[in-house]
Amino acid sequence: MMLRALILGLLLIVAPALSLSAIPIPITSGQVASALSSEEAMVLPSQIKLLSSPTSRRPNPELRLVSLEPWRPGLLKARIECRDHSECLPFFVGVKAGTIEGFTLAKALTQRPLKAERNDVRHDPVVLRIGAEATLLLESGRIRITVPVICLANGSIGQTIRVTTRDHKQTYQAEVVSAALLRGKV
Repeated sequence: MMLRALILGLLLIVAPALSLSAIPIPITSGQVASALSSEEAMVLPSQIKLLSSPTSRRPNPELRLVSLEPWRPGLLKARIECRDHSECLPFFVGVKAGTIEGFTLAKALTQRPLKAERNDVRHDPVVLRIGAEATLLLESGRIRITVPVICLANGSIGQTIRVTTRDHKQTYQAEVVSAALLRGKV
């Protein structure tokens, strides 16, 4: 009888700790709405469409809005993650666009861009690819030498890349002038 009481007591102490870490707890649209509202987007739970079944290791995780962008007509796509990355995986939700208390989600997008800046960087098109053959124009004063070369890196116009001679005995730093021409110095 005493042993049975001891085992029951241990189970009552250990079971809650085990259940919190072992059983995933669903993240609700209400939790997502409150996370978006804390980011000045003012969203109701009825406007949230969970695109997956996100879960957390503990109840009421602290969620953070990573990005908010147009997705489909009348819908925005929001990327959400837990502030503590060990609590949950990042997930996406659909947000029905609408007006709440005179505040629109489109207005939130224009007032404060939430998209990561790395996506706003404009990349020039690559005109020379690794392994492409081109002509290197070497200039020094009045001397001009042309050398057939092979590109060792991708390059856009104006970018400096490494190139090598066809026999791979010499390498040069050259500026990309066009899709077939590079410029370097002797």
